[in-house]
Amino acid sequence: MFERAKSLLPRPLRLVAVGVSATFAYSIFSLGLVWLAGFSAPLASLLGHSLAGIVSYYGHRIFTFEVTGEHNGAPARFIVLNVTSYLIACFSPWIAVEFFKLSSMTAIFITAIVIPTINVLLISKFVFHVPIMENARTKIEFNNGN
Repeated sequence: MFERAKSLLPRPLRLVAVGVSATFAYSIFSLGLVWLAGFSAPLASLLGHSLAGIVSYYGHRIFTFEVTGEHNGAPARFIVLNVTSYLIACFSPWIAVEFFKLSSMTAIFITAIVIPTINVLLISKFVFHVPIMENARTKIEFNNGN
C-alpha cells in the first residue's frame, strides 16, 4: 500500500510524514473528545497522545523504517520512549519558565525542537535499530569498490 510513497520519499521525509500524521491524529481525536464527548482537556490530551503513539509506532515500523518480522520488544521500548518524552514535554516548559525565567513561547519552542530531535535518534537506535539514513553503508561500499 505504501510502496510507491516509500520509493519516492527518502527515510527522513517518511519520518516527518509519520510525525505529522501522528500529530494530526492526536489533534483531531483530542478535540473530538473535548467538543463532542465533553472530556476535560488534560484527559483528552492524554488519550490523544496514546492514540498518536500507536499511529507513530506502526507508521515508523511499517513506513519509515520498514521493519518486518517479530516485534522483539520494540513496542515496550517505544512505550518507554513515548512516556518519557511525554513527561519531559509536560515538565520542561514549566521548569524553563519557573526556574530559568524564559518566556512561555521560548520554552515551548525549545521543547518542540528538542523532544522530536531526541525521539528521532532514539526511535532509530533504541526502538527499531535501523539507521535514519537508508543505504548509506551500501553507497559507501559501492563507491569504494570502484
